[in-house]
Amino acid sequence: MNALQYSLKRAILALILLVPVTGLILDGFSIEFALKRPLILTGVVFIVCLCFAVAKTNHAFIKWLKNFTQSSRPHVVVTERLSHPIRTGLWLMLGISIPFMLSKYW
Repeated sequence: MNALQYSLKRAILALILLVPVTGLILDGFSIEFALKRPLILTGVVFIVCLCFAVAKTNHAFIKWLKNFTQSSRPHVVVTERLSHPIRTGLWLMLGISIPFMLSKYW
C-alpha cells in the first residue's frame, strides 16, 4: 500500500509539472491542449516509481544490491576544489546570456 501511495503522489506531482510544460501548445495566438504526452510521461513516472518502491522492499534485490555497496577496497577521499570566483562569474554570465543568444527575437 505504501508503494502505491508513494508512486501515486509522484505521478500527481509529475502531472502537475508536465501539463504546463508539455501539454500546452502555442499555435500563433491560440493555445491548444495536448494531454496525450503528459499523461504518457506521468504513466512512465508512476511505473518507474512503483518498480523502485517495490524493489526497495524485496529481500532478493536488497541482497543483490549489497554486492555493489560492500567492498574491501579503500574508500575514495574527495578533497575540496579550489574556488575560482572569476571562472564562476564567467559561467554565470554565460548561463544568463544563452537565452538571449539563442532567441530568434535578438
